[in-house]
Amino acid sequence: MRKQLKILSLILAAVMVAVSLTACGANPEKQAEKAVSICFTALKAGELETAANYLNDTDIIGIGDDTEDSAMNEAMTKTVFGKLNYKILSSTLVDDNTVTVKVEISNVDMKPVFTEFFTQALQYALTNAFADPKPTEEESNQKMEEIFNSCISKEDLATVTKEVDVKVVNDGDSWIIEGDDKLANALLGGLLDAVEELEDSFSNLG
Repeated sequence: MRKQLKILSLILAAVMVAVSLTACGANPEKQAEKAVSICFTALKAGELETAANYLNDTDIIGIGDDTEDSAMNEAMTKTVFGKLNYKILSSTLVDDNTVTVKVEISNVDMKPVFTEFFTQALQYALTNAFADPKPTEEESNQKMEEIFNSCISKEDLATVTKEVDVKVVNDGDSWIIEGDDKLANALLGGLLDAVEELEDSFSNLG
């Protein structure tokens, strides 16, 4: 009987060790990489709500208030993300709750696209400045979206590739990407740079 109890104790000990090893085997780097992969794949598929679950700041993907402008921005953002490609290069454990994932991100180069979009949008605005009746806000938003889709759908558009260190943090329940302007700019194909350059050009005119 004692021998059987001893064997049973050894079996239970082995089970506990196995369970412990399984728990420890939850590799933080792999979990962080998985969060990045799910988020970026969802962005490419236009599933912004899914992607938002892995981001600490939804502004990066254009989710805002339920307004016509926000709806237009979200539709245009989805179009940009549809051109997105990414490759996880490596990951580094910073501490038990923080991992830096290095990602190569490629997208359409938005600088020439945005320049053309702005030119056509400005021409539309000037043409309709004194129209009677003037286009409604809904009509104007629809026109902006049409112009944007036309600009970004052209063949042989150049692409831009950036390497970004993505900070991923375990908040206790899941791994969350801490987005910043550098990540947003890479995901959007340099769109933030294009907007900043345009703003600078107007500032210089003043």
